[in-house]
Amino acid sequence: MALGWLVAAVVLVLTLASWRHLQESHEREAALHFESAAHEVRNAIAVRMATYELVLRGGAALFAASAAVDRHEWRSYAEAAQIDRRLPGIRGLGFGQLVSAHDRDAHVRAIRDQGFPDYDIRPGGTRAEYTPVVFLEPFAGGNFLAFGYDMFSEPVRRAAMERARDSGEAALSGKVQLVQDSGTEARAGYLLYIPVYRNGAPRASVAERRAALAGYVYAAFRMDDLLLAIPGKGTARLGLEVYDGPDASPAALMHDDAHHGTEAPRFVRDFPLEVAGRPWTLRLSSTPEFEARIASTPPWWILLGGIVTSLLLFVLAVTLVRLHERGLALAANDAELHRLNDRLDFLLRKTPAVIYAAKAHGDYGATFISANVRTQLDHAPEDFLGDPGFWVNNIHPEDRDRVLAGQQRLFTEGSIVAEYRFRHRNGSWRWMRDETILVRDAAGEPKELVGSWIDITDRVTAEKEAETAQRRLKLALAGGRIAVWDADAESGKVWLSEQWAGLLGEPPRETWTTVEALAALAHPEDRQRLLEAVVAVLKGGRPEYVEEHRARTATGEWRWIQSRGRVTERAADGRAARMSGTNLDITLRKEAELELERTRATLQEALRAKSEFMNNITHELRTPLNSVIGFADLLKDEVPGALNAKQAGFAADILAGGRHLLALVEGILEMSRLDAPGTLLEREPVEIGAALGERVAAKRKAAAARGVAVRLDVAPEVGSAELDPTALRRMLDALIDNAVKFNRDGGAVAVRARRAGDWLEIAVVDTGIGIAREDLAKIFQPLVQLDAGLSRRHGGVGMGLALARRLAELHGGTIEVESEPGKGSTFTLHLPIREKS
Repeated sequence: MALGWLVAAVVLVLTLASWRHLQESHEREAALHFESAAHEVRNAIAVRMATYELVLRGGAALFAASAAVDRHEWRSYAEAAQIDRRLPGIRGLGFGQLVSAHDRDAHVRAIRDQGFPDYDIRPGGTRAEYTPVVFLEPFAGGNFLAFGYDMFSEPVRRAAMERARDSGEAALSGKVQLVQDSGTEARAGYLLYIPVYRNGAPRASVAERRAALAGYVYAAFRMDDLLLAIPGKGTARLGLEVYDGPDASPAALMHDDAHHGTEAPRFVRDFPLEVAGRPWTLRLSSTPEFEARIASTPPWWILLGGIVTSLLLFVLAVTLVRLHERGLALAANDAELHRLNDRLDFLLRKTPAVIYAAKAHGDYGATFISANVRTQLDHAPEDFLGDPGFWVNNIHPEDRDRVLAGQQRLFTEGSIVAEYRFRHRNGSWRWMRDETILVRDAAGEPKELVGSWIDITDRVTAEKEAETAQRRLKLALAGGRIAVWDADAESGKVWLSEQWAGLLGEPPRETWTTVEALAALAHPEDRQRLLEAVVAVLKGGRPEYVEEHRARTATGEWRWIQSRGRVTERAADGRAARMSGTNLDITLRKEAELELERTRATLQEALRAKSEFMNNITHELRTPLNSVIGFADLLKDEVPGALNAKQAGFAADILAGGRHLLALVEGILEMSRLDAPGTLLEREPVEIGAALGERVAAKRKAAAARGVAVRLDVAPEVGSAELDPTALRRMLDALIDNAVKFNRDGGAVAVRARRAGDWLEIAVVDTGIGIAREDLAKIFQPLVQLDAGLSRRHGGVGMGLALARRLAELHGGTIEVESEPGKGSTFTLHLPIREKS
C-alpha cells in the first residue's frame, strides 16, 4: 500500500511541474501566433500602399517621357495598370492640372473644345491658381462628378498637394469625403498625390519645384474599400482599427472592424505606419474566431491525465503487492479504460484535425472517421462510412489521379502527405492537408490506413494572393525601370531585385552582392557623396537619403541612377539593422537636362549678342538723329533766317519725323535691355494708392485737352506691394496714355485697383474705339500698329504696350486685355504682391 502511495505522489509532482510548464508554453505560442498574424496584416497594408505609390510614379513617368499627355494616352495607361483587378480599393486614377488665374479661361475653352461643352472649374470663384481634375479613369459613374473639380480649393487636399509639391515625393491627404461620394452617406476617403513637373525645369530647391509644377497624378480611394482588398487580412481573422496620426484617439478613427464584445480581446497590438509622409496607427486585436483557432488542448487535461496516470500506477502497484485483490483491481482498471475512451472521444471532437481509418486496398473506404468532420466539411461521418466510394468521388477531378497515385506510394514508403481539394457539402471546394500512414499486421501485411485531415484553404488562398501581389509589384517595377534593394547592416550583404541587372545591361535576375561591390560601381566623383548620405541615414541623422549618381554598366558606359533608402529595422540599442530602398534609372532625364542646359546657354549667348548689337546700333543712330532734330528745331525757329510757308512745313515734318525715329530707337534699346540675361528689378515697398494717384494726376491735364476724364478707384485692402517703382510708373503711363490716345472725344478712362489673394490687379478701362478680336494677340508685339492712320493721328511708335507687358513679366505677372470694337477696352495688369521665391 505504501509503495502505491509513493509512486502516485512522485508521478503527481512530475505531472504538476509538466502542466505548469506546458501552460506557459501554450500562452507564449499563442502570443507569437498573434504577433505573426498582426505583422502580416501590417506588412500587407504597407505593400498595398507602396504598390499604389508605384503606379502613381508610373503615371508621373508617363508625363516625364512625353511632351504632352492626352486623354487617350492616360486611358491607355490606366487600362494597362488594370486598377479594377490589380489595385482593388482605388476609386479613380487621375491627373489634376495646375492652371493659373491668367490661364483659367483659356484652359476651360480648351477642355470644352475636346468635346465637353459643359466643362467648368468647380467650385466657382476667383483664385490665384487651380488644379482641376482633367483626366480620371475609369471615366464613368460617380467619377464624372470629379471632372473639373479644383482639388486645391479644399484645405485637406491642398495641404497634401503642397507637401508633395515642395518635397517632390508622394503625399497622402487626411480624411476627406470623395467628390464621387457626394450625396451619399459620408465615408472616409483619401487621396495619394505625386507631383508632376515640367520636363527639363530645375527642381533642386523648394522654390524651383514650385515654379516647375505642372500638376499632380493622384489616386482616390475609400479606406473601407482599401482594407477589404488587403491580401491576407481576412485569413488572419484579426480585428483592425486604423487611426489618422500617431495616437489612437477616437477622433482620429478612420476604420474599425474590430470585435467589440463584452469581453476584452486577449491580444492587442499597435503598429505605427508612415504612408506617403502621413503617420497612421494600426491597432490589431484578436477576435473570438482567431482565439478559437489558436486554442489547443487545454493544459489542465495534462494535469488530469497525470492524475489518472498516478492512479493507474497506484492501482498497478497495489495490485502487484496484493495479489489476492486481483479481481477488484482488474474491475477498477476496466472502468478507468472506459473513462479514458470517453476522454479520447472528447479530444477527437475538439481537435481541428479530422482523424480517420480506412481500408488499405480497393476503394480505400473509411472504417472510422471522427465526428469533427462536420466542422471541417459539413459532412456526417455516416456519409463516409456508408459509401465506400464517397472519399474518392468527392476529390476534385483535377487532383484525383495525383492523389490516388500517391496512395500507391504508401506501400513502399509507409507514409505520405498530400494537399488537394475536397467538395464541401455546400458545393464549394476546400483545400485539405492529408497525412496518412500504413499500418501492417504482425505478418507485415497491409492492415489499414490511419491519418489526419486539416482544412488549409485559408493558407492556400493567402499564399496565392501573396504570389499575385508579388507578380504585380514586379510588373510595376519593371515598367518603371525601378530596382528594389534590401541590405543587412551587420553583414553588409545586399539583395537586389531582377531589375537591377537589367539597369546594368545584363539579363534580368535577382542579385546578392555586398555594399563594397555596389560602391565600386559608382562613379569616382559621386562615390564619396553617396556613401556619406548612406552613413547619415544609418546613424539617424536624417530619415532618408535620395542621391543621384552614375553607375558603370556591364558594357563600361555610365548610367545615371537615382538611389533612395531608409532604415527599415533597428536593433534594441538603436543601431540600424536593416536598410531598404530603390534604384531608378534617370539617364534619359539627365540627358534631357544636359541638352536643355546647352540650349539655355546658347539662347543666353544669342540674347547677349542681340543686346550688344542693339546697344551699338542705337548708339550709332542716336548721334545723327540728335543732330537732325537740333538743326530742324533751329530751322523751325527761323534762326538761320525767315522761312516761307512751304519751307516751314518741311522743317516741321523733319522735326516730327526725327523725334518719332528717336523715340523708336529709345524703345528698341529699352526692349533689348529688358530681354538681356540677368536683368534685375529694384524692388521696394510701394504704396499702391499713392503711386496710382500720382500717375493719374500727371495724365489728367493732357487727357482734359482731348476732352477725356480720368477717374481713380482704389479698394481699401490694396495697401502696398514689393515692386520696382520706376517700372510701375512706366507700365501705368503706357496703359493710361494708350487709353487716352485711342478714346473718343468726351470719353472717360477709369483706373481701378484691387487685391485678389496674393495678387494685385490694376485695370485701365476706356470708352474708346476698341480692338477687333483677331487683333488682340498683336497689340503686345513690338513695332506693331493695327491702324497706321490712327497711329499717325494719335502718335506713338508701337513700343509702349510691348514694354509694359515685358516689365510685368519681369515682376512675375502679366497684362491681359478684353475689348469690343466701338465700346472700349479693358487692360488688366496682374502683379504679385510679394516677390516669388
